[in-house]
Amino acid sequence: GLAACHLLGHSLGASIALVHAARHGAGLRSLTLLNPVSTARNATATLGKLYYRTAAALPAPLARFWLASKPAVYVSDAFVIKTEDRARRRWILQQDYENYRRADVPAMIESFLSYYETPFDELAAALAMPVLLVTGSRDAIAPVRDVTALAGRIRSATLTVRDGAGHLVPMEEPAAVADHVGGFLARSTMDTA
Repeated sequence: GLAACHLLGHSLGASIALVHAARHGAGLRSLTLLNPVSTARNATATLGKLYYRTAAALPAPLARFWLASKPAVYVSDAFVIKTEDRARRRWILQQDYENYRRADVPAMIESFLSYYETPFDELAAALAMPVLLVTGSRDAIAPVRDVTALAGRIRSATLTVRDGAGHLVPMEEPAAVADHVGGFLARSTMDTA
């Protein structure tokens, strides 16, 4: 029922936001994609696919342990957390432990495996609103080359790469990301007013 709004998503949320904007974006004034995962063709993606397919084959209690136990979350976070700030690393890990503890395991499996079947390139070409893409230079899940290629398919894209950041750039560098997003929203609001 909103006449106009701005949409922002991170990682899987960015992928969902991109799909929504391409299919139902008439009322969107802007779209912000933080660390958007739009390809599944690198070594990290292949490991992720194997990881989630293994979980899908396990009985429910073992699948929960495989995906949501503290050791599993610690190992998977080792791929995504790039900040050198130890306190921030501990905080991110604690947040992830809590989120995974409450997560629905079948939904987690289905959502992550959906990356391999969604035509993100085609959907990106359909976007008509201004789009901000932000990623980290050390993001192994949404690498700079893939996010740059995605931005190249969007008519009105702005790409920002945070040097030294990883896949959790909004948690690693919240103030810098807030500045980028705030400036983008201000410009988008002025452009559409």
